[in-house]
Amino acid sequence: MTPSIRRSVIALVKLGYYEMTSIVALSVLFWLVSLPLLSVGGAILALFDVLSSVYTGTGPTGERDRMSSYLQSVRRNVIRGLPLSGVILFVVFNTYWYFAIGLWGRATQFLLGGIFSVYVILIGIVSMLRLVNIERQTEVAPRQAIRLTATSWRQHTHFMILQSSVVGVIMGISVVFPAAVLCILPAGLTLFEIAAYEELTGTDPGTMLARYGVPE
Repeated sequence: MTPSIRRSVIALVKLGYYEMTSIVALSVLFWLVSLPLLSVGGAILALFDVLSSVYTGTGPTGERDRMSSYLQSVRRNVIRGLPLSGVILFVVFNTYWYFAIGLWGRATQFLLGGIFSVYVILIGIVSMLRLVNIERQTEVAPRQAIRLTATSWRQHTHFMILQSSVVGVIMGISVVFPAAVLCILPAGLTLFEIAAYEELTGTDPGTMLARYGVPE
């Protein structure tokens, strides 16, 4: 079966519809546990743990149980997620800095740097999510996970570019509707990466959708 970004998007939309309450609850919880900043890496790893079980149907089914499972996973992953937290904070700070200087000082070169940083962040978000997903599923060393992520880009360049474009659209919608950043964006992007990676590994999303009585 040839990988199709269309199937991943359909799976995301349909699963998002039936699990919207959990997506909102986990997204809000993500921001709350990320307030110390250094815990943001562990918060992302925990999102993958819980939402993967939602996608496969192997985890808790109630929102309260899922939130409890998420908090437990955050505690387990705080230390492991510290390097990831550092990378995220570095990229976000530098992008903000470039934009701030470009807009306030009307320095074109810095503004262009900020725009370039947005593209880098877009690709970086997709790559980071893939890296976390691969490391979590394969339990390989971080260096090996980076190589596998690069291999994923090389072998599925067209698919990854389309995935980055979809992520860009999702983030663009979040800019227009700021509440979506709080309530949907973290869990939504994570769930989309899970669906996309499952598509690349040959898993039929119809199996997941069948649990809800929904045809693919």
